[in-house]
Amino acid sequence: MSQDKSGNGNGLHPLYQDYLRQKCFIAYSEKASWTEDLLSACEEVISESPLNLQLDYARKHFEPDVPLREKALEIIANARCGIYDLSYWRDSSGEWQMPYNVLIELGMAIALNRPILLLRHANNKKLQLPECLKGLSDYIIVFRGHTTLKRLLKEKDALKWLYSCSEFSPERGWWNRFCIFGHQLCDYRAIHPRGTHLGQTNLRCHISDSPDGREDFRGVIEEVLERFNDITYSYTDKLSFTEGYKFLLCSHCQTVRSTSFAIYRITPNSPPEMFISIGMSIAVEKQFNYKIPKILITESLEDVPSLLSGYEVVVARSDKEKKDYLKKFIPTVMGKVRDTIWNPQILPFETPLIFEPEEDDRPIVAPVSI
Repeated sequence: MSQDKSGNGNGLHPLYQDYLRQKCFIAYSEKASWTEDLLSACEEVISESPLNLQLDYARKHFEPDVPLREKALEIIANARCGIYDLSYWRDSSGEWQMPYNVLIELGMAIALNRPILLLRHANNKKLQLPECLKGLSDYIIVFRGHTTLKRLLKEKDALKWLYSCSEFSPERGWWNRFCIFGHQLCDYRAIHPRGTHLGQTNLRCHISDSPDGREDFRGVIEEVLERFNDITYSYTDKLSFTEGYKFLLCSHCQTVRSTSFAIYRITPNSPPEMFISIGMSIAVEKQFNYKIPKILITESLEDVPSLLSGYEVVVARSDKEKKDYLKKFIPTVMGKVRDTIWNPQILPFETPLIFEPEEDDRPIVAPVSI
């Protein structure tokens, strides 16, 4: 069972109130060849008036005793807005690498209701977007280098949109029923996640795995979980659009918020949605100050993103190892979930909306078509 050893759990703190200069978070892949161009272009543009924001990211604030994940979460939560480079990048052998950490950070930002601007490098043109992000292709800025990115950020509606978002405080976003990403009121944002469990006798679990070895892994999972008559489970790759919501990613966010625990099998072929969901789960835990147990299983620690450092990850190569581990720890997880005492309480959700919805759907990011 994954156990966060960082000792977080004190909820969100409005650190932005003490900033000398408000921040814009940026998520990027450190080893991408265009990283320096990306950082310099964004720094130059957002530091100009009227934004006058400071570009920030977790690696700027290395502290040996603080997990990078905790520092990233803190900055994302308190930043006025965020820029996320969704680009895959090639390693030294020419293989495409998924931006695992960026996806985790994106999940955090969505769950914490932070304004998001999405980027993608032009060399990703032939690569498909993650299934849950395919509806956003017209809202992603596609760039090649420093000059094109600066021009596009200035020419398009990106700066206007970021400026409008930076006018309200991060705390208003955390506790607002209006979801900035989905650009609509969300019932799941209006209540404590544990409130969705009230009246349920069964514990709900969501499972995210990889296409490779899926049949064998699910055989193991189902054999173990079916021993318990008070667990119901679902696979995230089977999620469909929730009625009344525009994006498939909304279904992932709702699933994270409404299930008691999760099982993730991490491999080199894990879907992007898995890491976005993990980021959402981490952020929801922090905001509401309670644990969502996660069982992280892998065959190699090299496949685990660096942002998950500090979690206990099970290394199990054979089906028997996976089965033995699950048999041992599922009862422990169930006990922890059931032993958690939660007293329903009034949360500081804001009634006024951040934005007033219009009849025509407005984009969640600057509308860009290149």
